[in-house]
Amino acid sequence: QCGVTIHPGLTLMGEMIDNSLMTTAINAVENADLLLVLGCDMTSSLTTNLVKYYRGDKLVLINEKHHYLDEKADLVIHGSPSQILSKTV
Repeated sequence: QCGVTIHPGLTLMGEMIDNSLMTTAINAVENADLLLVLGCDMTSSLTTNLVKYYRGDKLVLINEKHHYLDEKADLVIHGSPSQILSKTV
């Protein structure tokens, strides 16, 4: 009714990401022992930009769809990330 756009507090596909948020994410990825890629394939722009900073050797991809670049991950699980993760807890 007021005409103000409501933003959900997260970055939507196609939106610019705040530089300080990206720096924080890059630092976390650089220091991670294990990297989980959830719900997207290895060609997503955010995945591509962050994975290049990962120095570890345990990259796990959980995604519903198969993609030929899945082989870049050390472990690939095809299925719904939320369902798979709920079974591991």
